[in-house]
Amino acid sequence: MDGRLSIEEIIFTFPSIHELIASEQGLLAEGIPVRVMPLPDQLGRYCGMCLRLKPEDYERAAAVLGEDIHDRYALSLEAGKKVYSPWRP
Repeated sequence: MDGRLSIEEIIFTFPSIHELIASEQGLLAEGIPVRVMPLPDQLGRYCGMCLRLKPEDYERAAAVLGEDIHDRYALSLEAGKKVYSPWRP
């Protein structure tokens, strides 16, 4: 191991459920697999839900959604614990 965390998922947050659903539909229409999940408490409130996707799908998803993504976080595992950090590709 080189000390870096392995990114498991990228999390997109949105200020409203309406924006989240529209984004999910747009990504799925483009063939980008995404999951709707409850937003982890430590990431804020936003709309209470988030979109999760694999890191390898990030570039395509970001191109589809553009500025519609409120915030981005990386989910990594460190010693078996989930670590969330702001994602700045």
